[in-house]
Amino acid sequence: MPILRFTLVWFVVFVTSLLHAQQEPQYALSQFNHLIINPAYTGMRSGTSVLLQSRQQWIGNLGPLGPKTYAFSAHGSKKSLGLGMHVISDQIGARNKVQYGLNVAYHLKLNSRSILSFGMSAAAKQYQFKRPDFFFKNEEAFLLNFNSQQLLNIDGGIYFKSDRTFMSLSATQLNAGQFSLNASSTNAPLTYIIEPHYIAMAGHAFVISDQLVLSPVIQMRYTRSSWNADMQLHVMYGKRLSTGMYYRYNNAFGILCQYLSTNGLRIGYCFEINPMHYSYLGTTHEIGLGFDLGTLKTPQAATDAGKVRATIPRFL
Repeated sequence: MPILRFTLVWFVVFVTSLLHAQQEPQYALSQFNHLIINPAYTGMRSGTSVLLQSRQQWIGNLGPLGPKTYAFSAHGSKKSLGLGMHVISDQIGARNKVQYGLNVAYHLKLNSRSILSFGMSAAAKQYQFKRPDFFFKNEEAFLLNFNSQQLLNIDGGIYFKSDRTFMSLSATQLNAGQFSLNASSTNAPLTYIIEPHYIAMAGHAFVISDQLVLSPVIQMRYTRSSWNADMQLHVMYGKRLSTGMYYRYNNAFGILCQYLSTNGLRIGYCFEINPMHYSYLGTTHEIGLGFDLGTLKTPQAATDAGKVRATIPRFL
């Protein structure tokens, strides 16, 4: 199929030429794990939190070229200091990226209901580029296998959280750089450019009753010549179950849910589809499995001077 062949070639070229588009992985479940996009969230949950995430994107005709992301994170706090770590493996087309990082954050308590956090993350990152032998013929093999040296990755962010509202602003890959790929003995080297990414997210909890909370969320991502935005609506039922839906501008629709058990186990799932390109992109699936250790705060609604007040859902 000419369209399919063109799409496959585009993916390989996309990750091995002069690249100024979005490079960082996207997470639909970042709403349930802000640490993965903002180091300032480190230690903001009550107790110690551990989370595994898996995202299989565009499961269709792209086969092994479709993006795949796996992430592990753990974090906690000691007084006003948050400490954490993360491991991320991300593959798209011919490019594989693995990074191991440490997070640190300082929590400034503004009042009894609000906290402002400043965080940074430092990670060792390595890129691998591998020619997709299953697709290219010998005469088309313009991309040779390549492993980069260990690179230092610096992320930073600010995070505000009250009993109803949160706001997050973060920047990844602050120490932007580049490295050359040896295309072949006859072609000039290709250059892979690492660009900073800027992510903003905000949400508010509207208390309908002590058993029902609505939480609209907006998330925006920007790099030098690429941007997108998510508009999300989450509903929490009975303090344990959260469901939601979202629209990613000009890209995808998705539904997601998360269940919080009494012992601190969290299970999240997201289903995503791109209606315009479903025939060859297929569907996207994301799963999150988390566990909270230590003393946990239960989301609750209460009266305060005759007004309803509620802790923002602990899924956040």
